[in-house]
Amino acid sequence: IKCTILRDIDSTHFDYNKYVLYMDDGNVPILAAFRHHHTIHSYYDIKMITNASDDEPSKGLTIGQLELNFMGTEFLLHNSVQGHQGSPRDMVCIVYEANRVGSKGPRKMRVGLPSVVDEKCEYHPFEHTGNKNAAITTSLKSLLVSNLIPLLNKPPKWNPKKGAYMLDFKGRV
Repeated sequence: IKCTILRDIDSTHFDYNKYVLYMDDGNVPILAAFRHHHTIHSYYDIKMITNASDDEPSKGLTIGQLELNFMGTEFLLHNSVQGHQGSPRDMVCIVYEANRVGSKGPRKMRVGLPSVVDEKCEYHPFEHTGNKNAAITTSLKSLLVSNLIPLLNKPPKWNPKKGAYMLDFKGRV
């Protein structure tokens, strides 16, 4: 499935962003994410776009929330939202780390997805207890990945001729 994500910035609101996921065949909107910036924390509401909300995606069904820490280095996606039935769960976490050169060089990124429990054909449950003490984030940071699928970005190499970090995409853009 090919999809496109379009970003829309509303200049009338401070730090407000909207991202909409479209199917490439026919530009059908599927999901939308709206950033809410508060003094204490920022988060994105993840909404499913239905026929009734096509004209105004902000009225779609909220299916998850992506919370980020103050520094913007840790992200936690969970389904602990109003109207959700069942146990609230953490569904993915993303952690950015500074490297040896500090803020000037490329950052390392880790993504943690719950692993699949083979007997049940469902994801390992990580109970949502809040962003500060999330078990899924703690597991990813400590690389205790028995119940996680860890994804790590490929580190770029320094190119002294160009004076920049580079990745070889083997001819792909």
